[in-house]
Amino acid sequence: MTAIQLKTPLPEGKRAVLIIMDRVARLTNLQYFVVGATARDILMYHLHGFPLNRASPDIDFAMAIES
Repeated sequence: MTAIQLKTPLPEGKRAVLIIMDRVARLTNLQYFVVGATARDILMYHLHGFPLNRASPDIDFAMAIES
């Protein structure tokens, strides 16, 4: 995986949730990715600097489960 440099850092609480999710996923060998508005915000605002208009602070994940 290649690390990217964000123009605007993630809020500390959101960053902490993402770190915890990643640790749990790695420990359980679970494949996941961030989806929804959080994924959009990371790409559009934190990476490219476009303004945000966000109604809720939730984080949505999609996971690959074997069965």
